[in-house]
Amino acid sequence: MNNTNLEINEISNTQNKISLPAFAKINLTLDVCGVLPNGYHSLQMVMQSIDIFDTITVSKNDTGKITVSMNRPLPDNLPPEKNIAHKAAMKMKEKYSLSEGFDIYIEKNIPAAAGLAGGSTDCATTLKAISNLCNLNLSNEELCEIGVTIGADVPFCVVGGT
Repeated sequence: MNNTNLEINEISNTQNKISLPAFAKINLTLDVCGVLPNGYHSLQMVMQSIDIFDTITVSKNDTGKITVSMNRPLPDNLPPEKNIAHKAAMKMKEKYSLSEGFDIYIEKNIPAAAGLAGGSTDCATTLKAISNLCNLNLSNEELCEIGVTIGADVPFCVVGGT
C-alpha cells in the first residue's frame, strides 16, 4: 500500500458540505497484558491504517437536527441515532454550541463487524468533517480527546498511520 493514499485529506469540500475518506485499520499485533480495575483488558497493539475506506459526506442543515444515512444497512439494523457518527455529531454540537444540524451520509465499503474499525473511523472522520465545516480548526489532539469519549479506537482513527 502506498502511504500517499492515506494522506488524502479531502475528497471534496464546499462551504456547506464536505466529503472525506475514513480509512480502515488492522491490528498487526495484539497482546493481552492483564485486566484493568474497570474489568477491561490492558492491551498492547500495533495498528496500521489500510487503503480500504468509507466515504463520509457531512452537509450542514438549518433544522438543527442530525441525520445519518448510508448506502447499505448494517447487519444489526442499528437505528441512525445509535450510529457512532451520529454520536460524534452530537458531541460536537454540545461541546461547541453549534446551532446548525448535520446530514451525514456514509458510503460503506469497510465490512461491518470485521475488526477493521469501520464505525470508529466513521466517527473520527465525522469529527474532522464538522471541525472543518464549522471552522473550528481543532487539532488532532483535541479531536482525539472528544473521540475517546465515544470509542477506544477513535483516537487512532483520527491520527491514522502505524
